[in-house]
Amino acid sequence: MLVDNGRSNMLRTELEEILYCIRCGACLNVCPVYQEIGGHAYGSVYPGPVGAVYTPGAFGMGPWADLPQASSLCGACKDACPVRIDIPRMLLALRARAEEGGHTPRWVGDGLHVFRLLATRPRLFRWASAVARRVSRWFGPNGFDRLPGPLAGWTRHRHFPAMAAETFTARRRRQAETRGQS
Repeated sequence: MLVDNGRSNMLRTELEEILYCIRCGACLNVCPVYQEIGGHAYGSVYPGPVGAVYTPGAFGMGPWADLPQASSLCGACKDACPVRIDIPRMLLALRARAEEGGHTPRWVGDGLHVFRLLATRPRLFRWASAVARRVSRWFGPNGFDRLPGPLAGWTRHRHFPAMAAETFTARRRRQAETRGQS
């Protein structure tokens, strides 16, 4: 019997490319999620973007279905990788696999549905963002020590900051006006 630590489970699948990893850590150094939450939050000996692909690929989605969700899909890991492993593509494949297998909690799907409705309607999105900003600052001007419901897990070990008082677009517009006047 060959001990391969689950690697053969990924052969000839959309995840096979992760096996090219040379464990250099470049993806860890640039990942904004990994920098914020650290390696212990992954619950596996394979942390960061590589671990978010390798662990559920090698050991099954079951207890590891949430790892592919721990990514902003910014692509920094792919850009930094000396082997050019397309980690964002594999994370999306794992997210789809989790959804198809019923591993994604219903509130996540419902939240994404609401987000899609808002994000495809710019006026509604701006209005909802303004309301969320005000409510966020009203309930916790410096942020939240405890979020409600299924989001409580996030604040069990960390602080959730309040939303910025000003949108990025408004701030950029204001700074452009200031530069134009000087």
